[in-house]
Amino acid sequence: MVELNLRPREECAFDAVSIGEVMLRLDPGDGRIRTARQFKAWEGGGEYNVVRGLRRCFGLKTAVLTAFADNEVGKLMEDFILQGGVDTSFIKWMPTDGIGRVCRNGLNFTERGFGIRGAVGCSDRANTAISKATPADFAIRGATGGEGKTANVVLSAYPYYNFSSQSQRLDDFLTKPVKCIQPMPPSIVVESDRTEIVANSAYTQYAAILQVYLSQAYSNDLYVTITPQFTDVQGEDWKDYFRFSTTSDTIDEPMADNSDAQLPVVRIPADSTDRQTIYVFALRSDTHTIGSNKVKFQSSIDDPEAQRIIAEANRGSKSLNVRAEITSIIAPEEGSKAVSTTCN
Repeated sequence: MVELNLRPREECAFDAVSIGEVMLRLDPGDGRIRTARQFKAWEGGGEYNVVRGLRRCFGLKTAVLTAFADNEVGKLMEDFILQGGVDTSFIKWMPTDGIGRVCRNGLNFTERGFGIRGAVGCSDRANTAISKATPADFAIRGATGGEGKTANVVLSAYPYYNFSSQSQRLDDFLTKPVKCIQPMPPSIVVESDRTEIVANSAYTQYAAILQVYLSQAYSNDLYVTITPQFTDVQGEDWKDYFRFSTTSDTIDEPMADNSDAQLPVVRIPADSTDRQTIYVFALRSDTHTIGSNKVKFQSSIDDPEAQRIIAEANRGSKSLNVRAEITSIIAPEEGSKAVSTTCN
């Protein structure tokens, strides 16, 4: 019997980690793929299914190493994975051209079997993001003091993914000895508790919460400034749209001349990864704020040495769609009653 030499659980960040492709699974229900007019969407992949099952059935802490094309389909699959409770920190987001020529996300159509009719699977997975990934995209970080030592990483239970050295891939066996690299430098992570908020008359109540923290502790105190940026226009004044607070979930009535508007600054103590909270208040909404990824929150630090070491992490949800609750201005029709409205 093979004896596995596993590290104690308390020394590990996860109980299990899988690496492999995760596809968007489309299920026609009781119908056939070839005649279906609607599908239910799920996520699925041989290795991923294992860690999802360990998380949902046994409550173990699991993660998946995979790659997605950075588009709406990729975000949908990320959301499915999050619903399954699997950690998404190690997803590699690959740039794409919008038509799948550079890379795309894999699809899997799965038809159920009934009686003597067997189940049918049909995959559409050429040129997917994970097929473009290399070992450098999934660097294994060792514990401090373990740099250069060897660790066994479980890649797959099946020897079906064998790559030549020309492709710079790891040979895929049940376990693969790899060397731990130097610990990664800390990254600033900015996460929002929601992706869409409403700008309405209750703008003195917070609309969203930003969490700012470091992926790894840093030796000195850090002061991090968060700046909202509009992705479709340059130079738009954020003060007309937002207020921030680091201490309260309510604010006083904003000043008409925006003299009360200040960018939020949070302090991250030395040797800490504690999350710092910023309350976001939405004053107005227009074409610069409505839509996916229209408003992003950029972090910056004023310590030159820290700037050289610390990068901003490309992870988590740090953009907002700010929409209006109701139409404020109504175009009257002939014979309609007079209306009055207040435009904020």
